[in-house]
Amino acid sequence: MRGIFLVFITIFFVSCGDKAVVLEKKELPSWYKNPPQDSTLYSYSVGEGRDKQIAIADALSAFASTLSVSLSSEFSYKQKVSQGYISSTQSDSVSTIKSTIERIPLSAYETLKIDEFGFERVLVLIKVDKMRLKKALVVELEQKLEIAQDDISRSSSYNIAKKLVALKGVRDSLVDLEKNIFMIKVLDDKFETLEYQNRVLELQGYYDKLRSATTFKVQSTKSSSIFDPAIKSALASEKMSISTKDSTNNLVIFTDSKDSRSTSYGFFIASSLLNITIKDFNQKVVGANQLELVAHSTKSYEDAKKNLALKLKEIIEKDGISKVIGLEF
Repeated sequence: MRGIFLVFITIFFVSCGDKAVVLEKKELPSWYKNPPQDSTLYSYSVGEGRDKQIAIADALSAFASTLSVSLSSEFSYKQKVSQGYISSTQSDSVSTIKSTIERIPLSAYETLKIDEFGFERVLVLIKVDKMRLKKALVVELEQKLEIAQDDISRSSSYNIAKKLVALKGVRDSLVDLEKNIFMIKVLDDKFETLEYQNRVLELQGYYDKLRSATTFKVQSTKSSSIFDPAIKSALASEKMSISTKDSTNNLVIFTDSKDSRSTSYGFFIASSLLNITIKDFNQKVVGANQLELVAHSTKSYEDAKKNLALKLKEIIEKDGISKVIGLEF
């Protein structure tokens, strides 16, 4: 019975009596197939989605992708520090497009055409006002530079550790502004970028200078001295200086450990509860961490304890020295 019903539906749609019904194919709107050409003031993009909002987001994404292509031709988004301790490349075009869309305010574009083309398929045409978008990006740029300057001024009264964290936050917040500057340049090739670029570099430089001037002294008890080489090596790999002298820019890393030993099935087992404390010049604790380390050996307890140092080295390589010692720098 169900089969007969399906056949009836098929026949109903295919023919009416002896006359064939030809379903007319709906043509895409001309403005969708051939959107207006971009000009120096405006850019046009089309998009589609199951509703109006998604279609507009698709159109904005299309605009952002063209903007990002132009952007990447001028700026590969590499952040470098002159000392060489940071070198990273951002090549994720999806996140670049997403961040570009987030920067486009409602006032910078308008929806010119909307067509409900079919079931859950909406087509749109949008017009982006390049100069309004540029103005919004410039306002955002100047606001963030002002906030960064205020944060730097506020940090002048901080201790060395807190100041490092604050200035690192400033530097990281300014990385995205480099994309802003070049994005504005893509929108308006007459826009003067040099002043803003120099300002960003100047503000980022506060962290770079403080980091270069910061030194560490590593102290330990007899039981925890075995961990000193791993800590010093990790600091050196981060281009941080090791010093034996006291100064206002010197931070002391002190380690102490509570060790225990045992044997099991022919293995010598060494356990250590490692306490790490960091103090500034005024003996104020500015960072701390505690680690439980366990290692074993078939040879001896002394050999097992040496493996504890290797275990700490592995943790540092995995988590980073900042996390291990309990201080962001």
